[in-house]
Amino acid sequence: GETATPAPPAVAAGRPGTGAGVVGCIGAGNFASRMLVPALKDAGAHLHTIVSSGGITAALVARRQGFDRAGSDPNDVLGDPAIDTVVVATRHDSHARFAVA
Repeated sequence: GETATPAPPAVAAGRPGTGAGVVGCIGAGNFASRMLVPALKDAGAHLHTIVSSGGITAALVARRQGFDRAGSDPNDVLGDPAIDTVVVATRHDSHARFAVA
């Protein structure tokens, strides 16, 4: 009989061949904007959507760092099928509700 050829390893859609994904970020505070987002950019991630509670900080970080979109609704990140990597950069006491979603 025939033997199946194994599929090549999956590469995220961010930047072909880099293994970096399409990122959505919930939270746009100091740690996210000064540490996490620059590290994601350096890794070659596609910065897709960033949200913050009021949306203003997200808009500022999006403009500075090159996100495609900004907003205030976490569902814009959690519900977008184009996003394959979610960063939760909110206060520690809110992480569980986003992880369960």
